[in-house]
Amino acid sequence: MSNGRDFRAKLREVARARARGDAPQRPRPPADSVVPLEQLWPAAREEGFWFCRPEWPEGYPKADIPKKLPRLCAAFDVESMGRTPKPLFLVGLGRISPRGVEFEQYLAGHPDEEPAVLQAAARALAEVDVLLSYNGRTFDLPIIRDRLRYWRLPYEEPRRHVDLLWLVRKHYKEKFNMPACGLADAEQFVLGLRRPPDIHSSQVPELYERFLKIGDARPLEPILNHNVYDLAATTSLFMKILKEIPDVFSPSGEVGSVETDDLF
Repeated sequence: MSNGRDFRAKLREVARARARGDAPQRPRPPADSVVPLEQLWPAAREEGFWFCRPEWPEGYPKADIPKKLPRLCAAFDVESMGRTPKPLFLVGLGRISPRGVEFEQYLAGHPDEEPAVLQAAARALAEVDVLLSYNGRTFDLPIIRDRLRYWRLPYEEPRRHVDLLWLVRKHYKEKFNMPACGLADAEQFVLGLRRPPDIHSSQVPELYERFLKIGDARPLEPILNHNVYDLAATTSLFMKILKEIPDVFSPSGEVGSVETDDLF
């Protein structure tokens, strides 16, 4: 890939400038015009798919990340047209480091681009020591695995996978008398946050179909925002759990304590 690193760095600079309000905001296009994705989102074409580098979502408190993490951790989240055998079209990844969270999104601009998204996302996930998800054990990972197999592409199990849904159920549901344990419930009761205006996950397939039908990227923008919110929430939950449940990581830095043995 030519100048891939330079281009990704440029995307990050543009996204940061927009988040700070330093970059001039482009005027919103007329309602009857077709808007390309790169006009709405820090995105660029790369190896047969859209590669995006969004910043931490505006209006969402930043996660308190410790200066030293025992392993390379990353949150991930998938957006799809439904459960298998429906295709996926977006894989989001949030790489966590003491510097902050670097988000990556792998987006299919058309269903034919799903294999390229899967391959790129699989390479990125394979670099991670500890993969973090919310209900990824029953939803996100099975979709990735099944879609890779559908396209006859190799699948590699994550080295470690922490599904935070199970930890929230075990440690917080009764404590906060939570009516349910969805991600929005965990944000409200465990983190004490209310997410900024966002779509519901049930709206995702319809919005993506609208994008495919009209070729206008505006229906994609709320999906991409929703994906980043989920990644930010998963990251924030994990940071809180690290502080409040000391044996999530053992002293040697290995995941797999009594609290998390059943999660891998």
